[in-house]
Formats: sequence, structure tokens, C-alpha cells
Amino acid sequence: MAKKYYVVHLGDDKVRIYCSLAACKKAIQAKGQKSMRGFDSYIDALVWSKHPKWVPAKANVYAVKKGRKPGIYRTEEVYIEQMQGFSGASGRVFYTELAARA
Repeated sequence: MAKKYYVVHLGDDKVRIYCSLAACKKAIQAKGQKSMRGFDSYIDALVWSKHPKWVPAKANVYAVKKGRKPGIYRTEEVYIEQMQGFSGASGRVFYTELAARA
């Protein structure tokens, strides 16, 4: 799945969040890149922009919005269990619990 938000650290404590990869690449070419990362959630992007060490390398917070038991889960197995066989199930994977709760 394509990412929706891109965070770029441009140095000198300048951080920008872009909503398109094209705009992100343009900023990197124009100013030089310190670090960059893509996210599915604006909240995950915002947290990483301020505190990169708080966001793990892999998304590992699973939110079930509609399923057997809606909630926040830490393992993929339980997440799948809550959604499997449930008509109209919906859920999403996040990097932070803050984003999952939002």
C-alpha cells in the first residue's frame, strides 16, 4: 500500500510533512535530505517528526474497528483472529498506539 504522508528532516531542526511523494522528492532535491520516512497515518508521521526514536521500524499496533472484539492489539495473530470470519470487518495497522486510538 502506498504511503499517504512523508516526513523529511531537512537539517537545522526543520521538519516538513508532505501529502505526496512528488512534493517530498522535490523538497529533498532542493534542500538536501537528512532523513525521510513514509506513513499511512498523519499522527504516526507527526510523532516521528518530533521523536523518531519513539516510532518502531515496523508497524506493530493493530486496531480493529469492526470485528469480533474491537480494540487495540499488539500481535498480528490476535488481530487476524478478531477479523476473520466477521462480516464487514475493518481494521488497520499503525506504528504507534496514539495513532491507533485516534
